[in-house]
Amino acid sequence: MTSPKRNGASSLIASYNAFVTDVANTQAALASLGTTWKAIGSTATVDARDNTGTNPVVDGVGVPIFLLNDTLLADDNSDLWDGDILVPFAIDEAGAVSPLSFVWTGTTSSGVAHPFPLGSEEPVIGTTGMTNSNWVDGAKLFSFLERPVYAVSDVLIVVPEPGTGLLVMTGLLGLAYRQWRQRREA
Repeated sequence: MTSPKRNGASSLIASYNAFVTDVANTQAALASLGTTWKAIGSTATVDARDNTGTNPVVDGVGVPIFLLNDTLLADDNSDLWDGDILVPFAIDEAGAVSPLSFVWTGTTSSGVAHPFPLGSEEPVIGTTGMTNSNWVDGAKLFSFLERPVYAVSDVLIVVPEPGTGLLVMTGLLGLAYRQWRQRREA
């Protein structure tokens, strides 16, 4: 989630996506990933699960979703939108645990636009300390107020360090050589 805050008055999902991307890119480690960041938010015309590419119907099962501190948030797309998450979504762009906060979402626990979406007079908010549906769908708040926004990146692929692969390959080659030598001597 973002530590900077903004209002929930815009009905354009692109404004929230630009906001979370700008916030993420204030951190060198996140900027170096070269990934796209999307707001976990819904407007009247765009559902959060479609905006984030986590719609289990369209995007499939997906992959595990982690917080920036490597804590598992949801097992996959379906788990993200089943009404509960595994841990509170309370890590900001710097990796710091944030205090209990209300976050703009405009979203129901199934990932679709709430009857009070972002851009309405009183969009729905989530609460960072919750793991039940209130993490994303808790109450309404006047849109002119400033609140953080949840964000998710595109899928990131973790590549092992070159040293690890080299050690494994060396070990396998050594084992193959040993077996070859034993067969030759027999």
